Amino acid sequence: MKKMIKSIALCTSLLATLSACSPEKTKEVTKVQLSVNEQMQSDELTAAGEQLIAPHTFHLADRAFALALEKNPSDKKAEFYRVFLKRFMVFRGVMTNIKPMVKKYGDAAKYDKEMKKIPNSPINDFLFMPADGVIKPINTEEDVQNLLIAYRNALQDFRTYVAMNQDLKLELHVNPIIFMNQINENMTSNCTVVPGTKEEDGQIECDTSEIATVRVNIADLLSLKQEAAGEILYLALYTSYNFNGLAQYTKDNSGKEMTAKESYDLLQSKVDFKLLKNEGFTAIRSLGADLGVAAKWAMKYQDSICPKDKNGMPVARKGYMFKKGLCIDNASNLEKNLALLEQVLKGTMAVKIGSDEANQITKNINFLAPFDKPVADLRMLTPATWNEAGTQGTSFKDKTLGGMFPDQDADFLLQQTK
Repeated sequence: MKKMIKSIALCTSLLATLSACSPEKTKEVTKVQLSVNEQMQSDELTAAGEQLIAPHTFHLADRAFALALEKNPSDKKAEFYRVFLKRFMVFRGVMTNIKPMVKKYGDAAKYDKEMKKIPNSPINDFLFMPADGVIKPINTEEDVQNLLIAYRNALQDFRTYVAMNQDLKLELHVNPIIFMNQINENMTSNCTVVPGTKEEDGQIECDTSEIATVRVNIADLLSLKQEAAGEILYLALYTSYNFNGLAQYTKDNSGKEMTAKESYDLLQSKVDFKLLKNEGFTAIRSLGADLGVAAKWAMKYQDSICPKDKNGMPVARKGYMFKKGLCIDNASNLEKNLALLEQVLKGTMAVKIGSDEANQITKNINFLAPFDKPVADLRMLTPATWNEAGTQGTSFKDKTLGGMFPDQDADFLLQQTK
């Protein structure tokens, strides 16, 4: 879970899209002098904030955009950046606040050693900010989950923003030092060879006027929205059930040899596993429905979001955030997948199971039942009986497995893995 927090905090969505957040590109920190003050106009503050969009200074960018919106609440560019950066801002002080949990369950010396590898830059002040009453210490698994829930909610806020601003069109101006690789790539794609004459050699002419500009329209916004949906889906399991006790269980039993039954029984006695009030499972249906709408939109507007040359081959969307184009390679296959998605969203469907067609069995399955109405305790979905050796479950406590198998025949899953 600690590894996931670090990954989420430093590398996701827009920062990755703009090619600034990777281990190879963040080993060194380039110092750039920027002046931001309250006397500046809204557009000046927004322009300054854009130049601070980088893994080590995104929190300073957020402050600049906040000042810009105080002066001009209608500043759409500052508004976009702020709602996007909201997910990162939840990690303010995280490295300080998680230290108590590291000391209790982990290797504090190794943690301190790893923290010293973070470059001496403004990000240190952000990540190691001391507890101030607003930022709560992280002492338990539930505290970690609350942090991830805040991150998940910020992602959902971004999705809501996109839904309300799909006609938004922006020109983002990237930092020419931080995003040098992308700018160089843009320069290459904006150069053409002018044939020479008998008297003169050919020349290369480059249009560099917009190589540091990234345009955003509805296609880019919907792509960012679906990226956020993917993260929300990924976080659903981590943020839906209480895992208090899991860290202590792992610490106490690391390296011990136990049968599957012994491990299950001990785990269920030590960990809470109750459904959280702020669970994320019930949002999954809407994510699926939204994915279907987005896919149909992409199919409808392929001519504009997937430009092609005279030979019908896709070409780059020059200057746009998703410049390689949002192309659907196999429309018929996508239509089949969309039809399947619609069946899943409708409810119970007959599914053939088994790789051997001659021995396939058909089961009625409601894939979204466990998400539409999550069980109150995750332990209800574990085996009730085991084989004599305790290595394999033989029957489930809940024969429907959270409603997924309405015919109460979920036990066949255990029999399939014998």
